[in-house]
Amino acid sequence: MIDQRRQAVLDDINGHRLSTRKLILASIQQDWQRKYDDASIDLKSVTPNYKVIVLDNSIDSPFALTQDMVRTAKNITRGTVSLEEKAHRLFNWMTSNVEYGTAKRSNGYRNGQEVFKDREGVCGEMTFLYVPLARVSGLESGYVHVEIDCEGKNVSHACARVKVERGNILVDCAYRTFGCNHKKFAFVSDMEAQKRYESWK
Repeated sequence: MIDQRRQAVLDDINGHRLSTRKLILASIQQDWQRKYDDASIDLKSVTPNYKVIVLDNSIDSPFALTQDMVRTAKNITRGTVSLEEKAHRLFNWMTSNVEYGTAKRSNGYRNGQEVFKDREGVCGEMTFLYVPLARVSGLESGYVHVEIDCEGKNVSHACARVKVERGNILVDCAYRTFGCNHKKFAFVSDMEAQKRYESWK
């Protein structure tokens, strides 16, 4: 009788251990799936004006994305209802998390990945981060070269453009201005932005 009770208790303990292990494994699997889902790109959200290209580390692109960047963009823009709200949330995240810094990397401008990691950058570097975050969030965005800024000063400056419901607006993370009214500027193609980035190395 005692052996039967002892065996029943052991069975209960082993059953509890097994169910605890199953719960732990299920929790790990759910956590992993959530992280995977958060870092995956919904290609339907990428506008038709862009191509998704996966490159190895031998190519240094100013607009390259990492999984952490994708996850961050998705978390920032989750639940937004308009393009402008999405663009503004990304801008708010940039101005809260990325400082204007003068310490460029020793071999030239940082790309968006490095700015994301370092949490600082100059105007062009900040733009290299904002643009891919916007694009992976389903926004049209690009690099802008500014010659005369919103105060009428001659500058050699950079910011981003983003297309929202009311049209293209300038998003200037360095000036900390959403919808900036720079006086003289030009939209720059990715090819030209890549050339400029390479020349700054």
